[in-house]
Amino acid sequence: MVDSWTVQEEKDLFISAFQLSVSGMAVMSTDGVFIRVNPALCRILGYSEEELVGMKLADVTHPDDLEYSLSFASKMLNEIQLQYQFEKRYRHRSGNTIWAYITASVIHSQQNSSKYFFTQVQDITERKEAEAAADRSNKLMIQTLESISDGFISLDSSGCFTYVNKAAEQFLGRSRYELLGGIIWDLFPELKQSEVYTEYLKAASSSEPSSYETYYAPLDRWLELHTHPSAEAFSVYFRDISDRKAAECKLRESDALYRMITEHSTDMISKHDNTGCYMYVSLACRALLGYEPDELHGRNIYDLIHPEDYSLVREGVLLLANQPDTTVSSYRIRRKNGEYIWFETTVRIIQPGTEGTPEYLCVSRDISIRKQAEYQLMQTNERLQMISKIDALTGISNRRHFDESYAKEWKLAARLETPLSIILLDIDYFKLYNDSYGHSEGDVCLRRVADALRKGARRPGDIIARYGGEEFVIILPITDEVGALVVAEQLRAEIERQSIPHGSSDVSPFVTISLGVATLVPTRELSPLELLIQADKALYQAKKEGRNRVVSHNASK
Repeated sequence: MVDSWTVQEEKDLFISAFQLSVSGMAVMSTDGVFIRVNPALCRILGYSEEELVGMKLADVTHPDDLEYSLSFASKMLNEIQLQYQFEKRYRHRSGNTIWAYITASVIHSQQNSSKYFFTQVQDITERKEAEAAADRSNKLMIQTLESISDGFISLDSSGCFTYVNKAAEQFLGRSRYELLGGIIWDLFPELKQSEVYTEYLKAASSSEPSSYETYYAPLDRWLELHTHPSAEAFSVYFRDISDRKAAECKLRESDALYRMITEHSTDMISKHDNTGCYMYVSLACRALLGYEPDELHGRNIYDLIHPEDYSLVREGVLLLANQPDTTVSSYRIRRKNGEYIWFETTVRIIQPGTEGTPEYLCVSRDISIRKQAEYQLMQTNERLQMISKIDALTGISNRRHFDESYAKEWKLAARLETPLSIILLDIDYFKLYNDSYGHSEGDVCLRRVADALRKGARRPGDIIARYGGEEFVIILPITDEVGALVVAEQLRAEIERQSIPHGSSDVSPFVTISLGVATLVPTRELSPLELLIQADKALYQAKKEGRNRVVSHNASK
């Protein structure tokens, strides 16, 4: 079949691929003048084809990247290397900076042996912005981790150190440069015989956070550890609690000695009866809560705990009745000035009271900085996840999210043997709209169309995405052709109801859309691309028949 193609057929095929590609493409002369450009490149750079053809590469390249780009051109012309792939910045027609991934090569004309540059351009601006946001978040997180008094380390899945903060360096007695890249069990072999290794295996297998205390014999110190396992990393907060352990030990021997030790601890040490009333509190309460010890004596700690955290703390204490060990709770507590701070408290039953009721020893510290860092990290991760899936201009799903969602829906429909429908739509005469009203108004138009599409497709499972430029796509799971046509007509009518003026349209004085509908029941033999091709053909037919209409693939055959 391929061998029988004529030269004209091959030429037509290349031109179609060039024009329909979602990647920007251009043919340039060896002195950097655009000779041929496709619609995708025009959309990326914000110029019309007429404006871009004849311009020089230097006219649209970011000044800081021009010399860098020209160096690759020189190497290709000198045949040092015939193809290069690199990242660079362009200047959009609006003045904005566009990041792009470039594949550039030299091609030869068969007619006159002339050389030309052929470039393919992928817009990676969203990815670059997400990377920059992640970098800012990581810097903030590292600044926070370096400022806390807790030791913090992070290991990869093989136990190699990937991060060590300043406090951890000091405690372990080694610089981070000695530790990073090394396996913890090789650098500290004694840990394999300790509770640390047992707890590590337990947490790694369950993927659940854990907290525990252990004695580290090589340094003759007690540690309190909080582990946070995940698929990619194993993070550990730890601190030296030897002073606190000594305090607890001495407490059992002498109340007087207990008081002397606790009053010099920066942690707030307190003793409570079985109802939660303070029986004793160390002087650290001044700095942490703003109270004098006498002001807290007889007062119930539950009166100070944030209402939303009360049940969690209460449940943790009740657990001690059945398993006499320690429990660790994180909660908000109210200071004397009314401000809430985050506390982390280790609670232990220390001895029965005079009437046989339990008493509780509590060691508390302010973890507000750590909580703030955790919250900021969570917010950043949520924001990055949102950025990676949302089209910045219209606020609906972007092409990347569409590709991921479409792949999932295709597999699900194939497994359930249910119909899957696609609506591919295009704003009629949008290039003329941009030429008449300007690109800023064009952006406003795109946003209004996206909002209208959201109103028209109300089912929870439907996915609306910007496919590229003025093209949009809607995924309709578990929807046959009849249902898809109903939704498509609703969308077309909803756009008309917006009455967005379009004086350059040959169809209507207002903005309209053309829609192509395709439906398949996916099977293993079919490619997901087939449904998109069918929808694209139906859209083409809708335009051919006069635009502002819905055409299904079956009807367009």
